[in-house]
Amino acid sequence: MLEIPIEIIEAIIKLIPKYRVNFTLSDALVENAVLHRWYENDPQARGLIDYARKIEELPQKTGIHACAVAIADKSLTEYIPLQKKFVDTSVRHWYNNDLENVTQWCKDNLDNAGVLTALAGDFVLQEVFACVVSL
Repeated sequence: MLEIPIEIIEAIIKLIPKYRVNFTLSDALVENAVLHRWYENDPQARGLIDYARKIEELPQKTGIHACAVAIADKSLTEYIPLQKKFVDTSVRHWYNNDLENVTQWCKDNLDNAGVLTALAGDFVLQEVFACVVSL
């Protein structure tokens, strides 16, 4: 991989502000002269930052919309990648499993993949669930 000593990585990380909304690594390079000089003069720092810039816009974790369902005419795995995620069953008392299939894809990407997305209240979701179970 990059084979950069952890001390250098930690020093670079300390130069990047945390918890700033819509703040990117490109912004940090403009705002912080020390970070910018390091980026310009050190190939390892440049490699690390360039790599991080490529992935910084990717989803960092999955989220479950409280009232969203994805529906398709075949198994969802025919259209989109799924993963198992722990779900707090106290929130969704009508569903008894601790693990649930989720996707990191947002609504627009799901729609583009041919998956119908629906936002509905808990009552409607219970009815949809009951219909699926009865099939």
